Amino acid sequence: MNRILILFLLPILTLSAQISLDDYIENPRRFSENTEPHAALVLPFDNVDSALRYYKENSNLVLSLNGNWKFKWFVNPQASPNDFYKKDFNCSDWNDINVPSNWQTEGFGYLMYRNVPMEFEPYDPPNVPDSINPTGLYKRSFELPNRWLNDKKIYLRFEGVKSAAFFWLNDKYLGYHEDGMTPAEFDITDKVSKGKNILAVKVLRWCDGSYLEDQDMFRFSGIYRDVFIYAKSRINIRDIFIKTDLDEEYNDAVLNMNLLVKNYTGSQKVFSVRYSLYDRDKNVVAKNVSEKYTLGSELNISLEAKVKNPHKWSDERPYLYTLIVELLDAEGNPVEITSKRVGFRKLEIKNGIALLNGVPVYFRGTNRHEHDPRKGRAVPRQNMIEEIKLLKRFNFNAVRTSHYPNSPDWYDLCDEYGILLMDEVNAECHYTEYVFPSREDYFDAFMDRFIAMVQRDKNHPSVAIWSTGNECGLDKPHYAMAEYIKKYDPTRFLMHQSNWPDGEAPYVDIIGPRYPTPAGLRTIGQKSDKPVVMGEYAHAMGNSLGNYDEFWETIYELPALQGGFVWDWIDQGLFVKEKYVKDYSGNDIQCGIMGRPKLVEGENNKALELSGLDDWVEVYDDPVLDLKSKDLEIEVTLMPRRFYSENPFVTKAMQYGLIQLNADTIAFYVNDYKNLLKAKAPSDWYNKWHNIKASYDGSSMKLYIDNKLAAEKSYNAAIRSKPYPVNIGRDAFKHTDQHLGWISNYVYDEVKISSKGKSLLWLKFDEIIDGGEEYLTFGISPFCINGMITSDRKPQPELWQAKKSMSPIRFYAVDAGKGIFRAVNKYGFTNLNEFDTEWILYRDNKVINSGKLNLDVPPQKEKIFELPVGDVDSQSDYVLELSCRLKESAFYAGKGFEITFEQFILNEKPIEFDRYLSASSAGKVNYKEENEKVIVETGDNSFVFDKATGNIEIENNNAVVVTGLGFNIWRAPISNEKSFWGKAEAEDWYRMGLNEYSNHPEKINVEINEDGTAVTIEAVTYTRFSYSYDLIENHFKYTFFGNGKLLIDHNISPLGRFDVSWLPAMGLKFEVPNNFEQLTFYGRGPHENYGDRKTGQRLGIHELRVSEIEQPYLEPQEYGNFSDVRWFELKYGSDAVKVTSVLPVGFSVVPYNNLDRAEYLYQLKKGDNYRVRIDYKPVSVGDTPNPVMPRYRIYPSEYRGRLLIEIR
Repeated sequence: MNRILILFLLPILTLSAQISLDDYIENPRRFSENTEPHAALVLPFDNVDSALRYYKENSNLVLSLNGNWKFKWFVNPQASPNDFYKKDFNCSDWNDINVPSNWQTEGFGYLMYRNVPMEFEPYDPPNVPDSINPTGLYKRSFELPNRWLNDKKIYLRFEGVKSAAFFWLNDKYLGYHEDGMTPAEFDITDKVSKGKNILAVKVLRWCDGSYLEDQDMFRFSGIYRDVFIYAKSRINIRDIFIKTDLDEEYNDAVLNMNLLVKNYTGSQKVFSVRYSLYDRDKNVVAKNVSEKYTLGSELNISLEAKVKNPHKWSDERPYLYTLIVELLDAEGNPVEITSKRVGFRKLEIKNGIALLNGVPVYFRGTNRHEHDPRKGRAVPRQNMIEEIKLLKRFNFNAVRTSHYPNSPDWYDLCDEYGILLMDEVNAECHYTEYVFPSREDYFDAFMDRFIAMVQRDKNHPSVAIWSTGNECGLDKPHYAMAEYIKKYDPTRFLMHQSNWPDGEAPYVDIIGPRYPTPAGLRTIGQKSDKPVVMGEYAHAMGNSLGNYDEFWETIYELPALQGGFVWDWIDQGLFVKEKYVKDYSGNDIQCGIMGRPKLVEGENNKALELSGLDDWVEVYDDPVLDLKSKDLEIEVTLMPRRFYSENPFVTKAMQYGLIQLNADTIAFYVNDYKNLLKAKAPSDWYNKWHNIKASYDGSSMKLYIDNKLAAEKSYNAAIRSKPYPVNIGRDAFKHTDQHLGWISNYVYDEVKISSKGKSLLWLKFDEIIDGGEEYLTFGISPFCINGMITSDRKPQPELWQAKKSMSPIRFYAVDAGKGIFRAVNKYGFTNLNEFDTEWILYRDNKVINSGKLNLDVPPQKEKIFELPVGDVDSQSDYVLELSCRLKESAFYAGKGFEITFEQFILNEKPIEFDRYLSASSAGKVNYKEENEKVIVETGDNSFVFDKATGNIEIENNNAVVVTGLGFNIWRAPISNEKSFWGKAEAEDWYRMGLNEYSNHPEKINVEINEDGTAVTIEAVTYTRFSYSYDLIENHFKYTFFGNGKLLIDHNISPLGRFDVSWLPAMGLKFEVPNNFEQLTFYGRGPHENYGDRKTGQRLGIHELRVSEIEQPYLEPQEYGNFSDVRWFELKYGSDAVKVTSVLPVGFSVVPYNNLDRAEYLYQLKKGDNYRVRIDYKPVSVGDTPNPVMPRYRIYPSEYRGRLLIEIR
């Protein structure tokens, strides 16, 4: 790549004092310069008391540089001043920025998310773009304590700067660093001075190392982790490696300490080492002083301490000791004091089973990105603590640091609170997974990143597994990493996470399959001679996490299976302000500003300048833009700028669009990307205003450029609706997490869409309107919204299922009718008698017996126990419930917090409507037929059957309480059903037109019984779809009783091929006024649940408000379902609508009328009514790559429903 040479005055760097930026940011062999060797951080303390408090904030020898810095952002390094780092450079007019932070979340630059490809172009490793490579300049001053300047070695440490950075101090060049996930540390002893010191950093967004940082995440930049200076003695410990071992009985321990001691005095010194091991109560449990050593420049020494039966560290009991290490001079005086925390634990594999302290270990894990909706990657420590509390509350015990070393704070907290970690090297090259590991020029970078991680994190007992990378193939660097770690640290397990081979490598200790089905996992577990821990599974995008019971029943059944890491923990949403541009068409279509485009001078008034870095206009998918006619006109006035790749002007995905195909070709398409009308761009195309108009009239497509006909062709098909919105500057189908590089970077003055002479959309970009509210965005694609907790750390419904399915406490029925059950303890170190276990017996949802249960079940054991369930009569519902709770408060929850529960259904009473109705059908029924309607009146209720639609409307005391009661096959798709990682089942639904179904009654018969107490309407209704000849035949029998009740018998028979994997829904729907807010139901609750994700919710009567059901999935979709529902009631004051079903059904009620059209939360619209859906077979969710399992699918087959509706 040709690049302008950037000149820096770096007198200590080269003899010429001039360097090329390319020699650094496009040279994979140069990833660090002048940084200290990789080692553990060995912090100095003034005294033992402060060292016992461990954290750097407690040391007087550490100076934090976190806080306010001066900052200036530039679009590329060429635009930034070369001499900014100099002391006399005036930066008083620069912005202020908080460090640590990502500059994108501080309002600078562009928010960009990608999964597989890079977010820049061209893809030309190791080169990165010239014209766009955002660059941030940082400066701040500091003063050091005078005592530091006399006889101390002084170090400057940046825990994380992404992705490439140059550093200066007091006009002097310090060095260069890539790999923003591990530290850059510099010896600044000779560069600091008394008084004010000036520190300057130049950070570039992209460098050659970015190709190894192709992770599924928002791509943030900046100084986003702690910055601090620390002062050490001139004879000091520069590295320490602590290892523990246990004897064969896992009782007594050996503590090994390997120290690297360095001497910067210039003369030989005599020293010794004193170590003291303190327990949690600050009692010394081991202490010794080494022999005296003669020290030249450096010396490696090893010390060993035998500790009698120490407390062991585990995820269940994370006991930490504090090790104080003191360097003593020849007279025995301490010259340096440091501390490390020690957890005595042993990891090993025996007979193909991974053991922790001699016991099989289960990794109830999740993958976790470092993410905060306001701070980006700069997650505050307190937020980390809240995350760990959530992990513990929901029975997680392990985290994979996907896919990079995390903040050092995270490891300290996991040590303290008991989270097992898979520590993963910052090396993912997903877009070309197998290329980079085979490139010799990247070999050293791979190795350096791995060694940096190991050296930084080697003293953390929470680190149980090292990972040699994610989605980056398998080649020489990985084998070299394995060889290194097997020699250096054989005390931990080793894994590898490539897509092929599937989570395997010859050198791994643990096999890590990725995204198997439960059946596939079973096969792996039956064949494997190594432990199996899924590296990624159960992709939890949106409303997801089906199949989880099946996964964990399989894991706990087969010894080789020892858990896995769900993808993933937290939604990667970011808070942004709502901003809009006005639609002048008269349709008032909501048009959201996405990213950070700017208003500039346009041809007529103002214009919208898009950067190409994920700026666009998101037009709400309003039905008026569906355009099912044969008439369309698109017009845009724009100024083209530099062309990078296919540039979308105005598109509605593949339905219609106006685009620039290449540097000199403009194109218009209808119905298909391949149905193109092309025209050559004019010679003065770039950097001038142009008007482009495209039209289609049912017979021909035409393309005009600057009011001249440029191309024309015949075409006569009707425009076919597609489930994608209109975008300006983006294609909603093409430009997602899979898109490489930029989108449109043109300037837009005006956009019009019209049909049959009527304006449908008209944007003039005269102003950007502040919506005043914040919302959480996922940017260009919701594929980063995979969390079990929301972006702002609230549990999502999936989390309750994870908690239940993974629970180490298991209950099974041996003979439930006789009250014989089995308790299984899958904990490693906790007896079940450490919990309060309560049993409760319900009859018809009322407690009839209960008691405490003393379950003395040791770890890894099981026990049969009996409960006095008594006799069970067939005409009542009987449910036995077991609940295990904390006996005492824990750091993550208070006394009485529930760890798990189990329910056993001992009997379900039959619901017999006929007997009930015959005994209570008092009152007469009147009916009449008028204007294609059958009107049935029963007391205070009036039922209106519409012969045209087959729907029923119900009035109570002349107030409409139910509308649109009829057959339903549609719901909003969930993310899993729209993702092309899998089958994208919803694409088939839209292809058939299931979302645009219509019901057509063809046979209607009305009868009244002999005594006038009931009217029956029998109807055969055919459901038709927009783009398919398939049909649904519905046989309805509506019986209206004199007591105001309505009995529905409904038989469903699909007719045709139905070329779909499963159907979205199958049952009934209706609406009630939105003041019917109070919901009571008998089913599984209180949280949302689905057919394949329901056992985490209790079966019983639940009361809540409809507003409490709302689940804000960042990509709007189906939500709020309840399974195993026998009846539900919606109330407003004394008015109520109650539905009872003979068989358990799925049920939901939502306030939104556009869940299937909104792309972002801010687009959701509430109507005057709540929408109620009843499914005869509950909807299920599966997970993203693994579809709903066959037994949970709603197939196109026959279904029957029998329901009673009561209005009062």
